[in-house]
Formats: sequence, C-alpha cells, structure tokens
Amino acid sequence: MMLKMKTSTKKIIKLSIVKSFIFCMIMVAIDYAQGETFKMSKYLFLFPTYAIGIGLLDVYLLKKS
Repeated sequence: MMLKMKTSTKKIIKLSIVKSFIFCMIMVAIDYAQGETFKMSKYLFLFPTYAIGIGLLDVYLLKKS
C-alpha cells in the first residue's frame, strides 16, 4: 500500500537528500585537501544526520511562513 504524500513533502525529502549529498562531497573535498584519510563511517553518519536536520529545518521554515 502506497502512502500518499503532499508534493511539498516529497520535495522537502528530495531536496534534503540532495543538500546532504552536496554537503558530504564538500566535506570529502576539504578532508582530501587537508591530507586526511577517507573514513566511510564518518560520511555514513554525516549524510543521514544532516539530511534529517535540514529536512526538519525546511519543514519548520515552511510552516512558519
């Protein structure tokens, strides 16, 4: 059974994932530039944490306006 979501909810989820991916790529580039080793566990933690945080912030700001 498919759950019906509003288009704004789908958009918030998609944008949160994209923003989180871009954030992680920037963090990888910074770590690479500083000569640090790549730690997959660090980015597996950062990606969902940042996505959830940004998603909640977007929902809050959308409801506030």
